[in-house]
Amino acid sequence: MSTQQHESNGHMETAQSAVQYNGLAQPAAHPVRTISSSSSTITRMWRQCSYWWSSALLIFALFVVIYGITQQRNDPPWVQTKSHPALEVFIFFALLIWIALLEGCQLSIVGLQAINMRPYEHSHPRAYRCSELV
Repeated sequence: MSTQQHESNGHMETAQSAVQYNGLAQPAAHPVRTISSSSSTITRMWRQCSYWWSSALLIFALFVVIYGITQQRNDPPWVQTKSHPALEVFIFFALLIWIALLEGCQLSIVGLQAINMRPYEHSHPRAYRCSELV
């Protein structure tokens, strides 16, 4: 595996020509860009704050949605008097997990288009068959 590195505006950019996976070399789809240890303190603080801020927004959004469902202020396609709010919360989380799984599958299908799957035909037969479908 050969690696080329050069410095650009304080950032380290690494381009790998091959990636090792289970002893098989695969061409890298895109150069990998990493931030060197010389990134500013402000940048690191901004990232830490954005992680906390986005987590707080996620918790707040989940609280608002679950509160609205339990107070029956949502508008499901069925008569609300015949269902318990706990069932609706369960349906909400089940559909949220389903959408997350579909999004992950879609991203993996798009991301694996550039990879030659032939070397994995015998080591991962089910994954190979699935990748041949798309």
